[in-house]
Amino acid sequence: MADQPEAESTDADALAPVTKDPSKKRWGRRFWTIVIAIVIGIVVYAYAFDTTGVNLDEIQDPTRQASLVRILRAVAHPDLLTYQAVESNFDAQFMSPCPPDGFTPEPAEDSGPQITITPTCVEPGGDVTITGSGFDGNRRGDILYIASSGVEIRLGDFQTDQNGDFTEVVGTRERASDEPQTIRAVTAVTVGSIFRWQRVATIDPGTGEETMVMSPRISDSAWDTWDKIIETVFLAFIATTIGTI
Repeated sequence: MADQPEAESTDADALAPVTKDPSKKRWGRRFWTIVIAIVIGIVVYAYAFDTTGVNLDEIQDPTRQASLVRILRAVAHPDLLTYQAVESNFDAQFMSPCPPDGFTPEPAEDSGPQITITPTCVEPGGDVTITGSGFDGNRRGDILYIASSGVEIRLGDFQTDQNGDFTEVVGTRERASDEPQTIRAVTAVTVGSIFRWQRVATIDPGTGEETMVMSPRISDSAWDTWDKIIETVFLAFIATTIGTI
């Protein structure tokens, strides 16, 4: 008689319902969802390739590959900011043609960047050697001829070495004058950084007046791109609304 309650407990456990592991059910549902999504994606891409007539052989064309390289470079270095450049001018004088007594230009300042012209006088159209010193290292710039009217004529460019020096041979213009003529070296330095925005004075090319601009600032390309993004989003919204109705 003492063993009868234990037998009844065993019978009750045998009749209790067996519960399934809910985690296995969720895993199975997730698996089939992924499979269906992959199948739908394959169908959509296949339909898109068939409709648009995409030819993968055209991607191997050298012209298209060059275009793809330019596009990838533009994506890697987007034109989002415009930096204002501040120009610095450094002048030296020479005579053309040579006067009877020769020509000795005014001495340059002892400190700071400077250029010299050798020889100091030359026949119209002759070559002269421009030597620069005291510039920033590895800096590019332009060499200009300044006409008596003030017009700037580009003669060439230069790049300094690590010590800030350069030597370039340029040809002068056939502009004979009894007055000293000027050759100018122009360098430009960008102002500001992405972490330090500055206000810079510049000359408005349209009005010739001095204005203050921020450097860096949002570029025109960035504003145009943002306008097109907004336009595309609204067009998609309108098309979706019309399609729903």
